[in-house]
Amino acid sequence: MARYQPPASVLAEQNAGQRFGLVALGLLMSWGLADVWRTPILIADQGGLTFLVLYAVLVGILALPVIAAEISLGRMARQPAPQSLALGFTGQARAFYWVGLLAFVCVVVLAVVYAVVGSRLLQYAWLSTTGQLEATTPHTALAPLSPEADALWPRMGWLALVVGPLWLVASRQRRDVMRVTGLLVPLLLLLALVQLVNVSQHAGLEGGMALLLAWESSSVTLPMFKAAGEQALMTLGGGLTVYLVIGVYSRRRFAVGRSLLLWGAGDLLWLVLAGLLVLSLAFADGLPPEAGGMLVFGQVPYFLSAWPLAGFYTSAFYTWLVLMVLGTLLALTEPLVHWVSHAGVSRRVAALVVHALLWLLAVVYLKLEARDPESVAAGLRGVAYLLLPLPMALIAGMTGYIRNYESFCAGLGWSPESWKARLMFRTLRYLSFPLIVIILALMILSWSESPCWLEADQASACLAEQDSGATVGE
Repeated sequence: MARYQPPASVLAEQNAGQRFGLVALGLLMSWGLADVWRTPILIADQGGLTFLVLYAVLVGILALPVIAAEISLGRMARQPAPQSLALGFTGQARAFYWVGLLAFVCVVVLAVVYAVVGSRLLQYAWLSTTGQLEATTPHTALAPLSPEADALWPRMGWLALVVGPLWLVASRQRRDVMRVTGLLVPLLLLLALVQLVNVSQHAGLEGGMALLLAWESSSVTLPMFKAAGEQALMTLGGGLTVYLVIGVYSRRRFAVGRSLLLWGAGDLLWLVLAGLLVLSLAFADGLPPEAGGMLVFGQVPYFLSAWPLAGFYTSAFYTWLVLMVLGTLLALTEPLVHWVSHAGVSRRVAALVVHALLWLLAVVYLKLEARDPESVAAGLRGVAYLLLPLPMALIAGMTGYIRNYESFCAGLGWSPESWKARLMFRTLRYLSFPLIVIILALMILSWSESPCWLEADQASACLAEQDSGATVGE
């Protein structure tokens, strides 16, 4: 296999802080906003602890082996996703190059959606801090997102305030970016624990614990399996090219097996913390938690409005979410910056190009959303149910059935005779790929389901449908 050989300076060994920064980059990718505005509802609806156990099993079968395959490709080729896929499978096969480009399309779409949602979270953090957010009901809390109050120019400004800091960080050297990711992870964990302490003092955690630890003695149902599989694909599998670039950046002393365990355990821990936080808030107020923007922009401010110092606690909550979104965006844009800089420009120029394009695409998204929200919702449904899982399925299938086993092991730094190498490769071939195809088929069959959890602007309409004449907010 023709293999790119980077200069020795690029392969210089990393210190412990830089290696942790790479692990943190993977954690920031998995700690997405879906763990706050979607996963708690899945836990409550799909069986509590039963769902969590099933989810953990599927993460081990679906997500972690594909992440291992991506890291192996990145470490062997030391190039961006399209070139790594072409070199890793059949020399210079253009078909595999296009799989890498498809993965980049997924990353760009995710980054645009996160930038838009991050701008709204930043707006809510400001409104909460200045006392301008009215949350007497979940519906009134959604007022800043209404078409009348949502002019394009202010939204463009909020987008710039989200994308600008990302550009400043990404334009630095790679080691500086890893320092930032290494700081963000403990900061986000600390803020999550602070949120839990606040909830325990003002609302109590008993209701959330009861929902989280509920055990369904009945067998696993098909809807539960689909929900857990979809969550596993979206949470870790959505990081296509992110984990590949981690492989590119990693060196010999980077422990792949330990990192895989940390990513899986860290994702599960974050899911539990977010679930406990949201479910405890909803249980204390007596309202069933909604999904998507209705929860984050409508119900949470309403829940917190009854607390003493409500503005402070609401502002702290949105600040935590803004930092979470910034961390995910930093992980999503890093492969793009690496790809552009690989074309021969400086990292500073590459970061400027990527983040200027991200801002422009987010503005286009806002204009399309204002003009035709139904088409945007259908497009998001296509992204969630087809575009994201497809490259993951292709990489799993190509690694399990096409790629050379010795090359797979060499990329991970594992002996071909080791049990973990054999287990990972066989899992990819006989379990990961077939299960991804099955879950992808189930997701396509549910194409008509409302994607309310994907976009904040659908929240008010979703709540109106679900609760016409009901008691939410009364």
